[in-house]
Amino acid sequence: DDFIAQKEFTYGNGIQALVWSPDSKWLVSGNQDPSVHLWIPEQDIELHMSGYETKVKHLSFDQTSRWLATSGGREACIWDCTGAGPEGREPAMLPHEAPVCAVAFQNTHGLLATAAQDGTVQLWSPERGKPLRATVKMPAAATKLAWSPDDRQHSPPDAHYGGFLSSAHASGLGGNAAAATGGTEQRSADSIVKEMAELLSQLQKDEVEAKRDAEMRRRQ
Repeated sequence: DDFIAQKEFTYGNGIQALVWSPDSKWLVSGNQDPSVHLWIPEQDIELHMSGYETKVKHLSFDQTSRWLATSGGREACIWDCTGAGPEGREPAMLPHEAPVCAVAFQNTHGLLATAAQDGTVQLWSPERGKPLRATVKMPAAATKLAWSPDDRQHSPPDAHYGGFLSSAHASGLGGNAAAATGGTEQRSADSIVKEMAELLSQLQKDEVEAKRDAEMRRRQ
């Protein structure tokens, strides 16, 4: 409240992204070197994960604070932050055909959206054996993904696509937008909204049915 630094966390390289986990346990930086660095401020513990192809510019925690999604190459890396944290663990690798340029977990559910520089947006359920749930081709690469506060699939027509925000101006999406390459394919913003809404509606139904089936098996 007094705008005076309470604690200093040093790192010997350029920081590209910074995020807190929802439970405030983890402070995470995506770095230029390229790597991901984690602090547990209350315990003065630091962890480090390296081996990325490129600078790590995008980070996102799921609402449980268990899963940390990171960019840093042609795959989104998903780290398990339970217990002592992800250092030394193998991450789940979610592949794209082009460098990942955005990641975003839902606010209250478990879906992860990832975007790549070829205009592809993919939806994942990290806890599933086959995590890929849907793929949508956008006219151009998204510059940012952010779910609406209630994770619902309807959205304003100017900037929201299927429940998450993809910057309309930066991505080249107005009323009609040419494809990212060649400029010959035209897709309207309305068609993208409709496609994403239908996908998300079906995915939400699948999640509800899966939870119901799991509860029934538990009671048997």
